Order: sequence, then structure tokens, then C-alpha cells
Amino acid sequence: MAKAKRIKFGKPSHTSHNHGQSPLVLPAGGRREPEVPVFPYIPYPVCASTDLPVETKLPALCPEQTSSTGGLMWDPATGMEVPVLGVTIHPGTGQRLAVGGTYLNPLTGMLAPLELWGPVMEPEGGKIVPILGVGLDGSTGEVLPLGGLVGPSGHPMLLGDPFPEPLSGKLSRVQGVHLQQGRVVPHGGGYQAVLENDWLLAQTRVLDALKRFKASFLEGSCLAADRLAALKAAAEELEESLAAKCHHALHRLQSLGEKQEVAARIRSNGGKLGRYKASSLFPCHHTTGDSSETTVTPGEDPGGG
Repeated sequence: MAKAKRIKFGKPSHTSHNHGQSPLVLPAGGRREPEVPVFPYIPYPVCASTDLPVETKLPALCPEQTSSTGGLMWDPATGMEVPVLGVTIHPGTGQRLAVGGTYLNPLTGMLAPLELWGPVMEPEGGKIVPILGVGLDGSTGEVLPLGGLVGPSGHPMLLGDPFPEPLSGKLSRVQGVHLQQGRVVPHGGGYQAVLENDWLLAQTRVLDALKRFKASFLEGSCLAADRLAALKAAAEELEESLAAKCHHALHRLQSLGEKQEVAARIRSNGGKLGRYKASSLFPCHHTTGDSSETTVTPGEDPGGG
């Protein structure tokens, strides 16, 4: 019988976030297990007038559809399989709900899964910016794509860009964005931060184990064997944490490469389904009911060649 997969939620980060709006949930104590997925925590929306939880259609988080690099869920509105971009907890039932969904891609004009780095049109300026995170609408419970932050240079902020961390005042790297009192703000938490923390902790343990092993030669040879075993265990832990860090980096690089390919195709063919008036130059071969119009998919030769 297959062993059931566990998902750890632990405690919110205490270093750089308002606890009520913290976008990151860290494992509870100790080093994170490599096979256990880590999801951003998104506060469940509560109605300001009634102080009751807003009704949503978010599905329960399914452990069988998760892996070390994330998870999948079924979009309740369309039935489309989409990535899990976060987790929320219903304040009344305590049920863990997956956060994800679909939206209208502004470049293709088609329904698409919400994904990090995906294009979204900001509501105010009308510019197309990358999705850096998701939130939940405080009135409707709708999943909202978030992005459009502008850096000091006047250009849209991207993942990895520096920003001043509000509590410490020090520069941090943007790992995502979240809603804070209705405003989109950057944060430096996320899965990448967890992996960096694991790697730093593993290095510290190797150094401590090495110091104890060297000291054992002065204290007595009977301790050397035990401390050598502890040093080997710490070195294995360091190797595992580095492998997880590299695996995540390769996963993100592959995902970014796929999005670059999509962007190149959109750039070459316009990306959107379009219509043109039929004429003697372009014979109608995909009529839409009106013999004077033809629907053409991106990259298709309207002459059928």
C-alpha cells in the first residue's frame, strides 16, 4: 500500500511580514524534508461588514496531486487542471484549500491557467506585466493575479529585483507579491528562501561537526568515531540541501524557457485568434457561418498553403 504524502504547514515567518498577511508558511522546526512541498500561505478573505468568511469555490488541497516542486488542482470555474499557487485555511472549518485558477490571457485572448511569470494587464495603467503572485478578493473570494509593481527605475519589478525590506530597512530580493490592506506589496519569502535557509543551516552544521571532530583528538580518542559519524551525516545533509536547491533552480529555468518560447511564438504571429474579410485573394475554407468571414488561428496561412 502506497504511503500517504504529508504536507507541512508549520508557522509563518517571523522576520519580515505582518503575521496576518504573511505570504509564506515555513516548516515547523528543523530542516525541511525534500519531498514535502512548501506553498505560500494566503489569508482567507473575511467580509468587513459581517466579519464572516467570504464564500469561495476553492477546492481542498489534494496531497496526491503535490510534489516537491508544487502541485496541481482543478479550477472550479472551468474544470481545467492548473498549478497550485498558494494555500489558504478556512477560518471556520480549518479546511486547507488550494489557491489557483484561470484568467483571460491578454496576449492570446484565450483562457489560460494562472501561472507565475504569465502576462496580465494591470487595471489602472493598462500595461501588460508579469504575474508575481496571487491573492483573494476580500469581497468575492475570487483569485486575483498580482503584479505591476514599479521599481525605482520606473520599470515593472521582476522576481529577483532588489527592494527595501520594510521591517529591517535592508535590501532584499523580490520573491513574490501579496495583498496587504488592499495594496500589492513585494516580499522576500517563498520556496527559494526556504531552500537558501536549508542550505545555510546545513553548512553551519557541517562546520560545527567538523570543529567537534577536531576537538575530539584533544579530548580523547573514544569520541572520535561518534563525531566522525556525525560529520558524515552533516555532510550528507549538506549534499541533499544543495541538490534540492539546484533542482529548484533548474525547474525555474526550464519554466522560464518555456515561457520564452511562448513569447517568441506570440511575437511572430500576433498570438490572438483573428478574423479577416474574405476576398478573391484568400478563399474561404474555415467559414464561421458568415461566408464573408473566416477564422484564422495564429500562424495559420489563410490561403491554406
